[in-house]
Amino acid sequence: MVIQSADYFIVNGISSASVGLYVDTPPVPPMASQRVTTWQTGIDADRHSPDNVYDDIKLTINAYCFFPESFDLSAVYAFLADAKTLMFSRFPNRYLKVVKVDSVQPVQQWDGKRITLKIGFTCNPFKYHVSNPEIAITENKLVNPGTRYSRPLYKITHDVGGDTILSVNGQTCTINY
Repeated sequence: MVIQSADYFIVNGISSASVGLYVDTPPVPPMASQRVTTWQTGIDADRHSPDNVYDDIKLTINAYCFFPESFDLSAVYAFLADAKTLMFSRFPNRYLKVVKVDSVQPVQQWDGKRITLKIGFTCNPFKYHVSNPEIAITENKLVNPGTRYSRPLYKITHDVGGDTILSVNGQTCTINY
């Protein structure tokens, strides 16, 4: 059998090809879905409010390997056993943090020379860049170059009979009585 694709995935910095696993088509990592609180008002439509928390990403990889007569997949299972990071050959600049390997389902193919494995992963809801440049803080203002909205960090302190201090992202404003 001739390998038609050179696609593979990387777990903890080790290529799946090193244990003889190849990927039919690497999945495109989906966007994590945002959790939403819903209130049933009973009038017209329910009210929804985003919680600014995201659900884990579930991925399934359809891989295959050529096997010896012994049907021994112990090297594949050892490769997947302690998965912490997951990358794909088609997306080499991003990785996912693995929460757990959900399942590994091997099935022998009709040609008797391959086993297909359906490998399920649960990953943290974000994709991480492999080599982001470090952000140097040169001013009192920090601008997040990310693509996601983030809320400011508020802190309010008050001394009895004294001033009230409002701090937003480290910038303080004192309110005198």
